[in-house]
Amino acid sequence: MRSSALLFVAIIVFGGSLMPATVNGQGVFGVGPYTVTQMTNNQTVDYNVQINTSGWLAWSSSEGVDLWNRTATQIVSVGQGIPRGLSDFGDVLWTPDELADDIYVWRNGTNTRIGPIWSWHGQSDPHMNATGTVAWDENAGGNGNISSIRVWNSDGIRSYTYGSAEQTIVEPPAVNVAGQVAYIHVRNDWTGPTQGRVMIDGQQVTAWGNPNIRSARINALGHVVYGETGYTSEFLRVLYFYDGTRTQMVVQDQIPGEWLYNYQVQMNDEDTIVWTGVQGISIWNKTLPICRSLPNSEGGSNPQINSKGNVAWSKSDGIYLWNGFTTAKVASAQNPSAVKLNEKGELAWTASDGNDSEVFFAGPHSPPTPDNAITVQPFTRPAGSTAKNAIVLVHGWKDNPSLFTNDPADPNHLTTTDMKAHIEQALAQSGRSSDWDVFVYDWSTDAANTSGTIAPSESCKSKAGLQGQYLADRLKANGYGVDSGSQVHFVAHSLGGKVIDEATRILSTYKDKQQFQGGIQETFLDAYTPSDWRFKFGEKATYAEHYYYKGNGIEDDPFFGHTADNLTHAYNDDVTWMIDYVGSKSQNHKWPVRFYDNTISSGVPIGGFQYSMESNFYSTWTHPEPNGQQTTTVVKTSINPQESFFGGSETGNYTVTPEHITGSTGSPLWINLLLNTQGLNNYLEFNFAFTSNADGALSVFLDDQLLGQFFEQYAPKGDQSSGKMWFNELLQEGSHLLSFRVDPLTADTSSIDISHIELGYVTAVPEPASIMLLAMALPVWVACHIRRRFCR
Repeated sequence: MRSSALLFVAIIVFGGSLMPATVNGQGVFGVGPYTVTQMTNNQTVDYNVQINTSGWLAWSSSEGVDLWNRTATQIVSVGQGIPRGLSDFGDVLWTPDELADDIYVWRNGTNTRIGPIWSWHGQSDPHMNATGTVAWDENAGGNGNISSIRVWNSDGIRSYTYGSAEQTIVEPPAVNVAGQVAYIHVRNDWTGPTQGRVMIDGQQVTAWGNPNIRSARINALGHVVYGETGYTSEFLRVLYFYDGTRTQMVVQDQIPGEWLYNYQVQMNDEDTIVWTGVQGISIWNKTLPICRSLPNSEGGSNPQINSKGNVAWSKSDGIYLWNGFTTAKVASAQNPSAVKLNEKGELAWTASDGNDSEVFFAGPHSPPTPDNAITVQPFTRPAGSTAKNAIVLVHGWKDNPSLFTNDPADPNHLTTTDMKAHIEQALAQSGRSSDWDVFVYDWSTDAANTSGTIAPSESCKSKAGLQGQYLADRLKANGYGVDSGSQVHFVAHSLGGKVIDEATRILSTYKDKQQFQGGIQETFLDAYTPSDWRFKFGEKATYAEHYYYKGNGIEDDPFFGHTADNLTHAYNDDVTWMIDYVGSKSQNHKWPVRFYDNTISSGVPIGGFQYSMESNFYSTWTHPEPNGQQTTTVVKTSINPQESFFGGSETGNYTVTPEHITGSTGSPLWINLLLNTQGLNNYLEFNFAFTSNADGALSVFLDDQLLGQFFEQYAPKGDQSSGKMWFNELLQEGSHLLSFRVDPLTADTSSIDISHIELGYVTAVPEPASIMLLAMALPVWVACHIRRRFCR
């Protein structure tokens, strides 16, 4: 009687950065380094969209000022007007119109009017910092003679007022997170030259000088960037940086953009400055000897920068972001404007198709939730067994153990195949029964995955690998192969090859750590080899062999060309022709199973079982060298995680360096790397180590293709190789997203270290096929006529 299944279930919780499936009736329409969501539909939207560190959005449209609270996934109406700022707490600064004659702050569901504004110039754009403090320029009385800087917070309003002989310029002040206000003060006493200076909280920080100084920005350190123009120029010509002690010139150049709009110059809290230069978006900080233009930023405008050094800008064809090392196009957009960037790397912008202007939101794309729950049967040593060696027979997709056992009640059984019984008989005849235990491995629940119709689904293929990890763990735990000279022999049909090859990889890792001493033989029976698995199967085995059925075309091959491949690291034999003597072509894909079973008891040395570790003939036969395909690595590219980093999860903790990614789970932990690849690639390889004593699952994605998964519970401790993880198709040159995701399967925190990440391209040159079986054709034909009962 079959034992009841033990179910290992992984419970996955989405990280906080995931967007809802739909917002305001619009769904996610972009997947890549960023997931883009259209927030509005068929609305005329003002350019002034705002975003805070929590990823909340505020914008104005024909509906009024709208606020989207991502926590509640709802849109609320704030008022009729234009949003001017959004604090980290969801406070909205807004004005009823472009002239900003009134200022309102929406806080906790209530609007507070904090001013009227008398603006002689009609350009007083108030500014709000992250904590909700507001600053603006007020021209009292509207006569241009008395000007004030006003600052509002929960303590009320404070002012910096100047007399009738002085006035501030038309551009608004800037306020930092500490509430410090920087602004440009211009003096004109009507008897001498006009002069300008930079002020912080009413205190002069630069000497009187050129009256055409513009675009003051202040960061959390109290440092200021500002520029100068000519008397008639609409371009900034010089940028200066004031570090609290002295002023230094950043660049002397023409900087496109009207000086009225100071968002063309931005500075973060690390003193990195970005602006719109003549060659594109330019960047400077104290560690750079000179300023430089960011790659692929020609024609860019409206640069934004956060404290992580991410820079975003808009171009005529879309939205772009620089992660500190490389540029990526976040999204295509028609006539984009007003791009905004928050501290998490999330973006908001508006784009118009010529009629309506819509609001868009983009957050770093999180890898999908993997289906890493597997169902396993208990795997234990038979009662009374002292064997050091094990033979494991593994079925394939949509199959079950009856493939290897004679079970007439099962309609899928092969009428004369009872491979397990035949192997046990052969062992008994040679007096080796006590040396070997024979198992039929049952993974039928996961193998029955029916989401694939003519071939296994991606989930089914992934679970085959996870089953192999479990199998390797159980073999080692039960003492098989742990002594020097002991052996483990895997025999697998079709997709079962993935199970045994992953088990072999794990056991070989144990072997490297002196925790497994045995030899490993892999016997593949018409292995299923999508995604260039043929280059990998058998690589870690002591000896590997592959017996396959060639078929007569697609109608004979249910996997559309993904079987009957020569394996690079195995001895390959096409046994199709033998079916004419011993069976009917209706057996097709399963014929190699019957072939191998025939070789167990035929008494004729025709390969198959005769090459097995447990065979009577094993000691007298020399294993042939693999005759598969010789591989050549044409390209191998090392990946620098720090240069490629393009966003990570909000939960958990992680560190990205030029050589390592380390982190511990929240729910879950994930890291995105943006790869700008050159040439063709067909595999990924890296080292990893679970550094905790927990139960986590590492999943690896390329452009949302699940390449593979690893269970902490079954992984050897310490550094190990992932092995070559083959892509479904050749990776073309361009930008691709590589994602590592770690899910905690229990309440315990799982930690990971990932290093030595490489992309590669392997080509194969086939050698002549084996002629050994051709030379044995006659004895096989004779044997099959003498021993019909074994051949039908």
